[in-house]
Amino acid sequence: PFLKLTRALPLNPAKPMSTRTLIKIVQNGDPLVIFPEGRITVTGGLMKVYDGAAMVADKTGSMVVPIRIEGLEKSPFSRLTAQHVRRRLFPKVKVTILPPVRLKVADELKGRKRRAAAGAAL
Repeated sequence: PFLKLTRALPLNPAKPMSTRTLIKIVQNGDPLVIFPEGRITVTGGLMKVYDGAAMVADKTGSMVVPIRIEGLEKSPFSRLTAQHVRRRLFPKVKVTILPPVRLKVADELKGRKRRAAAGAAL
């Protein structure tokens, strides 16, 4: 229900062409929030980080503000089962906001190698 209050763009992380839409949004000066994992965890651990978010930051030259949210997997709204984590009515949630950084990717890299390097830098 909260997505109706914002301008949300659900994208398929497996389709690299969908990043063009995100690049245009950032180039227009609008802020953008990307969850680089592309999906909700099924184990409670960090899922694979896709390169699409890194390519948006690299192509636009924008700053990346890394944010880590811990503890929500224990909430009653979590998709994890009881065998993965013990749920609580009011779990302790910790939000860590790191300083903004700019991804550093070598200028001589092009194409797939640049995308892979940007993903590794992210």
